[in-house]
Amino acid sequence: MARELTPQMTQYAARWLRALGEENRIRLLLRLKQDPANVTTLARELGLSHASTSKHLNVLAANGIVEARREGPAHVYAIADNSVFDICDIVCSGVRRHHERLGAALAPEAEEA
Repeated sequence: MARELTPQMTQYAARWLRALGEENRIRLLLRLKQDPANVTTLARELGLSHASTSKHLNVLAANGIVEARREGPAHVYAIADNSVFDICDIVCSGVRRHHERLGAALAPEAEEA
């Protein structure tokens, strides 16, 4: 790390990373990378309940990863900090290397077995 983190920043970093540590939140981020959307649209496209989608978006928003703006009766969510995808790229690269070392492929067919 370029500089030391204070204990408070270390706690915040851990909370931020925990916010990313849920599959549906990652799916939401990948979808929002395409363009902003409201809860109803995101829930429908990802096959999640409205309540679950809203809960996950609230966690991401509380950590400054996504932001919401009001459009009529709905909140439209968008990525607040694109650096989240740098983290995702690093993690996904590490996962791919790990699976390559094990001789496994990250394909849907392999996950279903």
